Amino acid sequence: MEEWKSLLVERVSNIITSKRTTNFEEAALLFEMRFNMLTTEIVEKDASVIKIDRYDGKGASFSILHYQLDLLKTDKAIEVRIGTESNLETIAEVRFENGFAVVEVNTVNKKHYLSEKSIDALFKKAFSVLTKE
Repeated sequence: MEEWKSLLVERVSNIITSKRTTNFEEAALLFEMRFNMLTTEIVEKDASVIKIDRYDGKGASFSILHYQLDLLKTDKAIEVRIGTESNLETIAEVRFENGFAVVEVNTVNKKHYLSEKSIDALFKKAFSVLTKE
């Protein structure tokens, strides 16, 4: 009867995005997919305001106008930085712990699994300034 339980645990674990994310490239790809979803309609109207740059497995940048969210690979983590190109501030770190990708936001002393929701929250923080202009 307990045989189903281990199978269920395995399947549920594989659903969690952070369990499938084990390195910088996979994390950057998740950010890129969410950024593309966020900006699809904007690109249809004016592609010149959107830009994605990848830096040989060391970093990635997602820009709308002159605001951006950067991912910078370090020895132990991925720094998440936001701001303008000349003034970037680290707001979070993504680490790989016990087989999961975990994001820790600087302003909150909590860790969360890296997920669509946590990535969306980071993009919201990065680009919310544009809604006030």
